Amino acid sequence: MGLYTRYIVCYDVENDKTRSKFFDFLKDLGLEPIQKSVFYGQLTRAEIRCLKNKAHELLNKDSDCCLWLVCPLNPEDFKDFVGYQSLSITEAEGYETI
Repeated sequence: MGLYTRYIVCYDVENDKTRSKFFDFLKDLGLEPIQKSVFYGQLTRAEIRCLKNKAHELLNKDSDCCLWLVCPLNPEDFKDFVGYQSLSITEAEGYETI
């Protein structure tokens, strides 16, 4: 297994403010929204741990839900689906030390 693994993250969050925070968090992780509450992208094991922690911290287990699944689809695979012909997803190539 490489440094990065592709994931699909889907969520349903009742509270608007919480939904917005979670959306921004997923964007900050480098994931791309492919629908309103569905994200796709590559994550490291550390980023997945961060996602799990943030989901447990922000989301209400009684009214919200979130799932993250390893996704075997490559960005080019989306071109075969309806409505994703212009989708542009940048694949992670590694990391940089700052």
